[in-house]
Amino acid sequence: MAFKNILNMIEERDDPRFLARVAFGISTPRVTAMKLGKSPIFASMDDHEFSVLLEAFEKECK
Repeated sequence: MAFKNILNMIEERDDPRFLARVAFGISTPRVTAMKLGKSPIFASMDDHEFSVLLEAFEKECK
């Protein structure tokens, strides 16, 4: 569910690492610019391994 929520809220599929960072809760300038830090999707998957998140988002961005 959280995975789909992130994909629904962030339409860009140009950077799987960015999507994984949002899911994991890693702040970046882009996260700040998009005002995602206070969004419920930010850090919504921080109980997962970052590498697993990255792999899943890489599949979505192809």
